[in-house]
Amino acid sequence: MNYFESNPLNIYHLMSATSESLKRLILVLAVTFIVIIILSILFTIDLTRIYGYIDILILATSLSITLFLLKGIRFYMILRYSGYRPSISDAITLRFGSEFFSLIGVSYIGDEVYRIYYLEKMDVDRGIAISISYSEVFMEVLTAFILIIFGSLLTFLDGYINIYLLISLFISILIVIANVLFILGFPIVYRLISRLFIRFGFKSFSDKLVIKDIHLFKEHFHKVILDYKVFPVIMSISILIGLISGMVLYILSIGFIPNPNYILSLLIVYIANTISSLPITVGGLGITEGVIISSLYPVGESTSVIIAILYRLSSYIAPLLISALILNMRIFRRASSVALRRG
Repeated sequence: MNYFESNPLNIYHLMSATSESLKRLILVLAVTFIVIIILSILFTIDLTRIYGYIDILILATSLSITLFLLKGIRFYMILRYSGYRPSISDAITLRFGSEFFSLIGVSYIGDEVYRIYYLEKMDVDRGIAISISYSEVFMEVLTAFILIIFGSLLTFLDGYINIYLLISLFISILIVIANVLFILGFPIVYRLISRLFIRFGFKSFSDKLVIKDIHLFKEHFHKVILDYKVFPVIMSISILIGLISGMVLYILSIGFIPNPNYILSLLIVYIANTISSLPITVGGLGITEGVIISSLYPVGESTSVIIAILYRLSSYIAPLLISALILNMRIFRRASSVALRRG
């Protein structure tokens, strides 16, 4: 029995919740393709042109999937450092599957709660589970901040400035400040949240357990962030993930733009991701396309729209479908094992 299967819990309740998520998946896919069709009509784009770029679409999709695999490896390394020993395949599938909730939610959040839930099921203390999940969030925030600042400096020197760049700089600074405040104020925030759970009758919360969770979170988070051997390695993986994110758009641009600028591609991706972190649309739908089209507009209206559509397919639709498949495979595998034991 593998590490993540050792504590089966109310699997049927989880399947019911996932069924609701799959309904949302269908809705998200429908809305996404409606937006793509609207873009094609507004800009008179022949969508059959996409077939002519299937090779770069496959390559860009492969890079997008690589990003999620690297996130799984980072998650695995944090778990190992924290004293837990799942197999690397279990860690990667859990991490990849959890992205489903992020991709169908606003602001790309939701996957953290899913991972905390499953970490608790493998007997990880709740405070440590929160820290493990939040450690990844913190590193991604730092990565985005570093790459946006670095990319902005280079593009400013080249004379490239637009409103999206200024907005993303402002938002990224606010996000960093918010995360620092969250870390400093975690005991207060967690106590407030816990009191709500206690008021609604959640037996897994009590004043004693809350104090323990806060202590474990602070101890584990400081251990991960301040370890001079571990943090540089995990942060390097985060930076690599960020650089590959820019490569996805860069690869797509190669098929349309002579001598595309990688730094500009990287910056466009992070501008789109940063603005999409605002709770406006699901998966940054419309925002990402708007940033790409306006940023690449000088190379041609139809070209920028095609690149935006290809980017949506490779960086969002493909990972969304794969994460949904992985998530359901994990849940039905657990359900089958529970049914067999009961039989």
